Amino acid sequence: MDIEQLTDKLVLWIRDKVLAAGLKGVVVGISGGLDSSVVAVLCHRAFGQSMLGLLMPCYSSQRDEQHALAVANKFSIPTKTIVLDAIYDTLLKVLPVDKASATSQVAKGNLKARLRMLTLYFYANQLKYLVVGSGNRSELAVG
Repeated sequence: MDIEQLTDKLVLWIRDKVLAAGLKGVVVGISGGLDSSVVAVLCHRAFGQSMLGLLMPCYSSQRDEQHALAVANKFSIPTKTIVLDAIYDTLLKVLPVDKASATSQVAKGNLKARLRMLTLYFYANQLKYLVVGSGNRSELAVG
């Protein structure tokens, strides 16, 4: 199977899953990395303008945001940027965080991912879209 056949197969699979759920489009978090960029382009092929790419920086690199916007612009993917810094800071003020603990550093990193997840599902619910993620085998192996 060549790359175009694989692409077509993935696009049809995405479209089928969304329509089977009774929904009309997709929401994708675009981080600027390779995984989310590929997923965003596949979703755009499946749904065109019936998708939303969310950029959700949370003390993120400006370079990541530039990469995410470059992909979105190249493929005309509709986007919205939701800056999560203030929400993250507020949660850290009320949650018990031991600044010296390695476990707390992991928890703080996971908090950023969970804030992004909440944001994706909020928009998906509002728009009657399905959240499409870009988890990969190495992330599954690590946890």
